[in-house]
Amino acid sequence: AIAARSMQLAPSMQPTDMSIVLFAFARLRLRDRDMMMRLAEATPAILGQFRAVDITFFLAAFARLDVQHKVIFNLFAREIARKLHDFTAAQLGELVYAYARLGLKHALLLDILKKRVIEVVKALKPWHLAMVVNGFARLGVQDER
Repeated sequence: AIAARSMQLAPSMQPTDMSIVLFAFARLRLRDRDMMMRLAEATPAILGQFRAVDITFFLAAFARLDVQHKVIFNLFAREIARKLHDFTAAQLGELVYAYARLGLKHALLLDILKKRVIEVVKALKPWHLAMVVNGFARLGVQDER
């Protein structure tokens, strides 16, 4: 019932609404592909309104539920690049993990994320450091530093 209602409301949802609904489903390990695809379809019209936290929860939900949507991840790659300095160190870890878990190697985004992670590495907590290292390893990203 909640997934069906989310699908009905998708065109009028705000980015935070979408992200919270998706992440709640991910926390519960409930994969409703139809609902996820419907929310993804509504995303491009409001993409610029997504804040760093919204982007992080949105993409993390897709990754946790192993649902790949290359178009949405590509669109968000541009938004991440535009808003890069709005992301916390922890959110950067979640983003690297999301792309890696789904095997989405977006070269430009990974280069930007790698540079930003190096800038904020001292702020990474153990878990998010592990997410970054594992994510970069899965995607074959290397750096001598």
